[in-house]
Amino acid sequence: MCDGKTLRGSIEPTSGGGSLFIAQVTLYSAALGVAIAKACYATSEDRKRAVLQKLLGELDLKGVLIQADALHMQQAFFDSSRSGGLTSSRR
Repeated sequence: MCDGKTLRGSIEPTSGGGSLFIAQVTLYSAALGVAIAKACYATSEDRKRAVLQKLLGELDLKGVLIQADALHMQQAFFDSSRSGGLTSSRR
């Protein structure tokens, strides 16, 4: 399972009406009940999708089901020789 969170107090408004902030992406093992990898990034420098792809690329995930939010439910995110493809489930 993966999850991203904005770090409290890190939001700065931009002149264009948007916001820049520091965020963290964490990979959790439901079976172990622990976080197995995490990365922080500044939204001015990187994007959540890129950070998550890097984290997943650093781990041996053969045969592992990855749960992610709708942002990552795009075929292009999962197109790689290491990926078994995209599976969607509704709750």
